[in-house]
Amino acid sequence: MRNKEAQIMIFIKTSFVMILIWLQPVRSWAEPLFAEAPDLSAHVLNIMNFLIKIVAMIGVGAFVVSGIMYLAAGGNQEMIERAKKYVFYSIIGLVLAIGALVIIRTIGSLLEGA
Repeated sequence: MRNKEAQIMIFIKTSFVMILIWLQPVRSWAEPLFAEAPDLSAHVLNIMNFLIKIVAMIGVGAFVVSGIMYLAAGGNQEMIERAKKYVFYSIIGLVLAIGALVIIRTIGSLLEGA
């Protein structure tokens, strides 16, 4: 049984070395392609910017909906108070989203400079 396991391990190691030798010419012409590829920090910053923009759009949508609620209240004080509360919270959400965007852009510029 051990002889069979040893043969399998030798086969795997030999196959791995042969693949590495075979890929050596590919690595030489593919090297410039990888040099131009963005690094992980650029991808993370792009994802964060995208998510913050989505949150900002949701905040603007909530602001518009709360304004419509205020206009459609028709003198109902409970609905007016609820609409005012929604306006307040949507403004806080927008301020937080803009603040997060500023922080992310600052961190991005610091990472690009390093």
